Amino acid sequence: MLAVLERVATWGRTAWTYLAVGVLAVSMTPIGLVEATASTRIGLMIAHLAVAAVVIPAFTRVR
Repeated sequence: MLAVLERVATWGRTAWTYLAVGVLAVSMTPIGLVEATASTRIGLMIAHLAVAAVVIPAFTRVR
């Protein structure tokens, strides 16, 4: 997605960052809707945030 955005627009990296943060927010929504214990929900949130904390900066800095 980043490669496509960079080819289409000069602001592709910025668009990708906003898109990635939006996908993170959408991926958090089902966590609140599923029947699970609090510790399971917290674990899922931490897993999503950990992946985002690595992937978003890694792809934003790639040249």
